[in-house]
Amino acid sequence: MSNNKVFIIAEVGINHNGNFDLAIKMIQEAKNSGADAVKFQTFKVEAVLLNPQKIDYAWELSYEQTRKLKKYADKIGIEFISSPFDPDSCTFLHKIGVKRIKIPSGELVNPFMLEAAANTKLPLIISTGMATIDEVKLTVNYLKKLGSTDISILHCTTQYPTQLANCNILAIRHLQREIKLPIGFSDHTEGINVAISAVTLGAKIIEKHFTTDKNLPGPDQKTSLEPDTFRALVNNIRDTEISLGTGEKIPFQCELEIAKTVRKVIVAKKNINKGEIISMEILAAKRPKSLFSDIDIEIDKLVKAEDVSMLIGKKINKNLLKNEFIKQSDLII
Repeated sequence: MSNNKVFIIAEVGINHNGNFDLAIKMIQEAKNSGADAVKFQTFKVEAVLLNPQKIDYAWELSYEQTRKLKKYADKIGIEFISSPFDPDSCTFLHKIGVKRIKIPSGELVNPFMLEAAANTKLPLIISTGMATIDEVKLTVNYLKKLGSTDISILHCTTQYPTQLANCNILAIRHLQREIKLPIGFSDHTEGINVAISAVTLGAKIIEKHFTTDKNLPGPDQKTSLEPDTFRALVNNIRDTEISLGTGEKIPFQCELEIAKTVRKVIVAKKNINKGEIISMEILAAKRPKSLFSDIDIEIDKLVKAEDVSMLIGKKINKNLLKNEFIKQSDLII
């Protein structure tokens, strides 16, 4: 991931509903929408749930199907990511060549999963829904002890959809202060505004649920973005990250040029006689030229308004008319 570019993940999750062809279509649509990566879930139902027969949305893709999805994503040029929900699935993802492992919020405090993830030696992205700051710190320290060196943290709220009052995106700054790692945001709200706001707070990763049709069955469809809206999210994030700049308060070159026109210089408030002692009462500050003027004035030779103190108490070496510029060379030294 680039340090200067927000990494945007289109999270398909289980929105494919177990349909391989739909999963392929979602990868293509995510690519078309400008996402940097598309994310799925990889699991064996029997390794995750005690009573999988009671769950009607545990849409598992086989390892072979996942391998084919990864190959297709590689072919069209979008990164394939998946969240493993059991250690064997984590190991499998490593074997098929994923670039990073995404640890879901529910696995944050699961040492079996954390150890499997650390053993891959891959970069890790960790969601922190339901977690306290102390739990996040414990997880990070545990992973570091296991040898993980590239860790990113996502703030998120485990609620679908997340109510605005429960977003608490200022927690991004809390995580930045306390964890000292790249911080992002996994957004479960409806719409795109909160994710964009997270970028203004310094989020380096944005993860957002993605679907081709919000009317499809499934628990995450209603809070997902369809391709056109996801493209709008990407475009807004790209505009936002450009507008954020460096964070240092300095004028741009274009401003410095305008300053030559709009910042005032010292002129005679009235006619001033040669040898007269200069005081504030006989001076005024005015713009040297109009914004639309093409008159060539050597601004650097004039006395800027902020430098007026250098004139006070000095004598003028020539007669000056009202509104005439005062130059340093006009002074008797």
